[in-house]
Order: sequence, then structure tokens, then C-alpha cells
Amino acid sequence: MAAGDVVNGILIGGGLKFFRPAAGVEVMITLMAGDNVASNFLIYDGVNQSIITQASYAPTKINADPQNMKFPINNTTYMAFGPSALNFGYAGIQLK
Repeated sequence: MAAGDVVNGILIGGGLKFFRPAAGVEVMITLMAGDNVASNFLIYDGVNQSIITQASYAPTKINADPQNMKFPINNTTYMAFGPSALNFGYAGIQLK
């Protein structure tokens, strides 16, 4: 893939899941989606994690609006979803 390409995916149920770009790749996440309020979107570095938002919350109730965001990730600070057994989706654009 190259800079400017669309990046998206669906992760199907069962515990904590990750979207981690390859080394040297950066992606701007612009949308996250999940099945219900138990769908946590996290920033993760392999050890530490922090909730960015939850899929079903209105943007005023938690940290970010999952359908209107600019969330850059790379190989060292990336995205995690979970821990519910539900489905998650994301979309974005590769930056480099």
C-alpha cells in the first residue's frame, strides 16, 4: 500500500484485538465502529493502554467522537479494540 490509500478492516469477536501498521507505516484513523457500549477503542503501546472512546457513546460523553476523528497511529503506538466478544470496524488513510 502507498500513502493516500484507504485502510479499513473488520475484527470479529473474542477478546482484545489490534490494528498495528507495519514498521515505517503511519495511518490516520478517521472512523471507528462497534456493536455496542461495551466496545472500547484503545490506544496501545504493547504494555500500556488508554480508552479513546466507546462505540455507542455520544461524543459528549467520552473522550472522542468515533465517527469524526483524526487519530494517527504507527507501529509503536497503535489501536486496540475490546475486550468484548463483539465486532469492530475502522477506516482511515495511510500517511506514509
